[in-house]
Amino acid sequence: MKRTNYLLLSLGLLLLPFMLDAQRAPQKSWKKLKREAAEFEKLGDHSRAALYYESAYTQKSSKPELLYMAGVCYLKVRDYANAVKCLADVKDKNNEKNYDKPGYQYALALKQTGQYQAAKDAFNEFLKVYKGSDQAEMQAKITTEIQGCNFALKAQEYTNPNISLNHLALNINTEKTEFAPIPFSNNVLYFSSSISGVSKIYRSQKTGEDSWSSRQVPTLFAGKMEKPHYGNGSFSADGKRFYFTECDFVKAGELQCMIYIMSQNEDGSWANPKALADYINAPESNTTHPFVITKEDKEILYFASDREGGKGGLDLWYASRDLKDKEAKFSLPKNLGPNINTAGDEITPFYHFPSQTLYFSTNGRISAGGFDIFKSKGEMLKWEVAQNVGFPLNSAADDLYFIINEAHKGGYLVSNRTFDPHKVTTTNDDIFHFGQEGSRFFLSGKIMGEGKDGPLEDVNIKLFEVIDGNEELISDKMLAVGEYKFDLKTKKEYLFEISAEGYPKLLKTLSTEDTQPNEKKQRNFVLPKAKVAAVPEITPEAPQIEARFIVVPEEFSDRDMAYLLPDEVPLNESTGDPYAEDSEVYDLFIKAQEVAKLSMTGEVYWQDEVLVPYMSETTAKTEPEETPEEAGIFELYAPTPEAEEGVAYQIQVAAVRKYRAYRFEELQEGPLLDYRLGFEPIDGGITRVMILPLESNADGSEGFKTKSEALNVLSYILDHSRFKTAFVGRYENGERVGEGFRGLDEDAGLIDKN
Repeated sequence: MKRTNYLLLSLGLLLLPFMLDAQRAPQKSWKKLKREAAEFEKLGDHSRAALYYESAYTQKSSKPELLYMAGVCYLKVRDYANAVKCLADVKDKNNEKNYDKPGYQYALALKQTGQYQAAKDAFNEFLKVYKGSDQAEMQAKITTEIQGCNFALKAQEYTNPNISLNHLALNINTEKTEFAPIPFSNNVLYFSSSISGVSKIYRSQKTGEDSWSSRQVPTLFAGKMEKPHYGNGSFSADGKRFYFTECDFVKAGELQCMIYIMSQNEDGSWANPKALADYINAPESNTTHPFVITKEDKEILYFASDREGGKGGLDLWYASRDLKDKEAKFSLPKNLGPNINTAGDEITPFYHFPSQTLYFSTNGRISAGGFDIFKSKGEMLKWEVAQNVGFPLNSAADDLYFIINEAHKGGYLVSNRTFDPHKVTTTNDDIFHFGQEGSRFFLSGKIMGEGKDGPLEDVNIKLFEVIDGNEELISDKMLAVGEYKFDLKTKKEYLFEISAEGYPKLLKTLSTEDTQPNEKKQRNFVLPKAKVAAVPEITPEAPQIEARFIVVPEEFSDRDMAYLLPDEVPLNESTGDPYAEDSEVYDLFIKAQEVAKLSMTGEVYWQDEVLVPYMSETTAKTEPEETPEEAGIFELYAPTPEAEEGVAYQIQVAAVRKYRAYRFEELQEGPLLDYRLGFEPIDGGITRVMILPLESNADGSEGFKTKSEALNVLSYILDHSRFKTAFVGRYENGERVGEGFRGLDEDAGLIDKN
């Protein structure tokens, strides 16, 4: 059961055509109020139906089903607070006649008011008592919802402090619904609104820091629309075509929408709208939310539709056409696939061409509210796993119509969230502007050799982000010509490692702590000449033990022969005293203690020259029994065939110069307790940190035998940890093959490269 009519919601028509003018129902008998409420509900006027059902209950409190029906209607119009109030008294009637999972709907309402812990408790209480035939389906839904609550409870970890959010002025936002912002020129904004009782597109111009001119219907739309409701459009790159949606109610409360195109004539006037072909506007379905881009000689149209062949409700699709063709003859639409679409609804696509990123809203993934905004790198049919954009762009409510526009110094989104003191209800959508100050720093330069003119050739440059002393590899480039560009974050520490044949390796640090917003700088690196050192006279010496093997002896190099790390610092045999705090052995011992903490037995061993914790077979058995709130990984991807013998998939979460266990503790919590960390040393003294299943496979391979399981775990990591650049790698007979991927199509590779 859907929580509300999301097609109406995303078109700003949720409360249309019947608006509730009075705040209380008329004085009538409870039977008449109930009968009229049912009629309003049938007509799609859930707001008035809710009020009539609730008023009927005040007269007939022996009929709690009236309160239930009021709560359901309040939830449909996104009046979450009233939904909570009504459903609280009937939430335990989950197995009674005339009630459809009131406890579940009560928990949903709590979640969308931001009461996440109470919502988790309510979801779990529902599962304990519910006896319906769809228990397995509800278990899966509730697992997803609880994971969304857990995500929101850690909001501080997923909040970008550089993003500011502002509610637009009254000349744009009203008590009705405003949606679908279209930035046009530096200070002009097109947007849609239901202020007149039908959905229309308006235009406003910014006149000051927080002020806008009065809204007007642009002349190009005046008197040209076939249907009463029109909105959510997109201009072509050259500004000569406008794609938008027209809708009409074909039955009581049932909406049908189609995408239209308007083209500019040679004299500058605009032709009347034309509906796109019926293979775009499929019969008996809804087609809406167009967004168009130009790539080379093609125009690509992304849109939402509930046509046949999708993954669930509204899916995202694309079609393309040749720009040389004067007619809008598009190719047959193609579904964007499982990296984007789910069994829920995907709506309001926006494609940011400079970063090759699709932004969209969905209620089919782990979210803090109903619809959350997600992003995915790629184009057309090749997409990476979608990631939640976090806070403050997302909220406990519905967040839609995300769009970036550099000329408007950020972008816009639409939300029904409350925003004191400007917005106090959740029953209508408003437009918000977001700015991103001081979050990026652009660095470029040349890599030269000492005494040599011009940039070097065949240069390797590695970029590490330094976090709490931990150096994590975020970019590894082989440059044919020694010229580089990086888009860095402000208020960060970085380390560059640069090498070229004939030159010693160069290490340089960089701090962006004092950089200005969107500052651009150039920095050239000069590799010094290699110095020829005199060959020292070699005299026989007693063999020296490496410091690391003083801490953990070299022979402990197998899982079946682990070493119980002592509590005391090792003794220096030459002095008989513990190694001093300024010694290498002391430093390594402290690091070994961090690794040992990850083992329930305090044991460690060497694995490919990396110290790892011993995880006994009883570790998983002695873990506390999972509760529904931590019940596994959300299965976003349907099962795929098992890989052939010797082939497995591993998830790389980081590549580091020095491994520090505490930096990876979040990968050994919650559902990730079912997996373990793995380590893979590579050239340059770098270690890949991997996520693997607890046990090896029957064929001796290490990793996931199905691509779907690897991608489901990857999706969880991307949404629930700081490791936003994690990806899946394919291994054949223990060797990495290819560069990695974040979607079902391995050949798509990694689109997110610095």
